[in-house]
Amino acid sequence: MAPPKLTAAERSFRTGTVYAVLAYTAWGIFPLYWKLLRTVSPLEVLSHRMLWSAVFLVVILMMQERRAFAKTLWNARAVIPYTVLSATLISVNWLVYIYSVNTGQVLQSSLGYFMAPLVSVFLGTFVLREKLTPRQKLAVGLAALGVAGLVYQFGHVPYWAILLSTSFATYGFIRKKIPIRPMVASTLEAMIQVIPAVIILFVLKWRGIAQHMSWTGRITIELQLLVLGGLITAVPLVWFANAARRLPLSALGLFNYLSPILQFCLAVFVFHETFTSGHLAAFSFIWAGLAVYSFEMWNQHRLRPRVAH
Repeated sequence: MAPPKLTAAERSFRTGTVYAVLAYTAWGIFPLYWKLLRTVSPLEVLSHRMLWSAVFLVVILMMQERRAFAKTLWNARAVIPYTVLSATLISVNWLVYIYSVNTGQVLQSSLGYFMAPLVSVFLGTFVLREKLTPRQKLAVGLAALGVAGLVYQFGHVPYWAILLSTSFATYGFIRKKIPIRPMVASTLEAMIQVIPAVIILFVLKWRGIAQHMSWTGRITIELQLLVLGGLITAVPLVWFANAARRLPLSALGLFNYLSPILQFCLAVFVFHETFTSGHLAAFSFIWAGLAVYSFEMWNQHRLRPRVAH
């Protein structure tokens, strides 16, 4: 007996799920790649990442839009102020992430991305004046206890984790204000990043810091990795854009946790960063908060159609 044929919506959901898994898995294992560039200045890595991801994204968008490429970008000119802000936020996020990975703090980076959804709750409360539900208050409270535990374990505030979570959550908040396709928005961001990327590279070269940018045309292994870093930045963004078009926001949000879970596993089991029973207790509070938050989001999504009636 032949299996029943899938509907167009079911096929779209399955395809979107594949794209989401690919995107978040790639982001989760990025530390393995950036570790290869640990001898390179984080600013130089960031600049190359911004520059070459712009090149690859423009090429990809040109292939998708063909003759409508220029018109697509021209029609998006009204959102450039928002895009400048989002490009700045994601650049800060990338720099902190690269620095934390290459200084042996992948555990903090995973913590930052675990905390990002709960920081979004704070943004909704203080910026949009949204009221927290009892479960959301519980989720935030549990996360706060977890962060307090980590402060005790680290002996200081986990600054990099907090900066990663706030920059990424604010970036997501701004991106929701940009009413154009994710792929077009990402390409615009990348094009905006080119100018500061080039300026930073010239300044680093002038000061003798950019050791892997040669005027003689000599191509080093590090330079090849830096250029390839643009491609591995661009491709997951394309996968994410395809997933965002096919999946509801509630379903896409659940995949957010795949990336920090993979980073956490790399930090503990591959890079052997310090992880004590105290760290486990603190992380457990944060994970419990995320579980409560996810259940609340799922419950609201489940009840929404009933309210619509």
